[in-house]
Amino acid sequence: MNENYKTKLTYKVLLITTQALMIMTFFLKTITLSVGGWGKDVLEGFGVNSKNIIKVSELDIFRGVYLGISKTEPERGIIFLLLIPIVVALSLIIKKCYEKLSEKVVSIVAIVLNVIYLFIMNTYISNSHSTDLIKVTKTFPYYLSIFAALVAIVGFALVLAHAISFDDNIEELMNIGKKKVDASSSASSVSDVASDATSVSDATAEKKETPNFCTNCGNKLNPGDVFCTNCGAKVE
Repeated sequence: MNENYKTKLTYKVLLITTQALMIMTFFLKTITLSVGGWGKDVLEGFGVNSKNIIKVSELDIFRGVYLGISKTEPERGIIFLLLIPIVVALSLIIKKCYEKLSEKVVSIVAIVLNVIYLFIMNTYISNSHSTDLIKVTKTFPYYLSIFAALVAIVGFALVLAHAISFDDNIEELMNIGKKKVDASSSASSVSDVASDATSVSDATAEKKETPNFCTNCGNKLNPGDVFCTNCGAKVE
């Protein structure tokens, strides 16, 4: 297959994916409302279910949730949980946008918007429907959107710090990092081999310092002798 047709996993693609996940969770059942007390009797009367549990999405909270004969007040601020990731994703998709404004400006705006997203998620989802009768339980999509926002914040922070660029290929950067580690390991191995060779050379030199017997008369020599104590010949 021609490499030109291969999809490159760039940081821009990764960051757009995180925003897409945040958009998707707006329509998923993000939280569970568990109703107790007299509210439980009301819901049973309307045949909600035996466990008195209602699963709702952020869209449901935006429009208002029906609880038996009543409906909760619509939380219009929830719409920002949909608008924020759309704005950030479009700023990355439209190349002219981040080229004209610069990656730095787009990253700063994106970080701020993602932090606002996290604040809205925590404030509205946790507190908007929590009462004496209703207990709010967060589900997997909720934590998925939180994770996506945190990954996006870290990614934009790296771009802001000039550690990466939107168009950098993640696979190539990982390969570069791997090559650096391999090069470091190779240099360490060469250093170890050189050190071992030096040790062998020193040991060989020590063995050659003093022979055991005089080559002239055969007299036994002591370590450190320069001349033979028997014939006076120089020790070689």
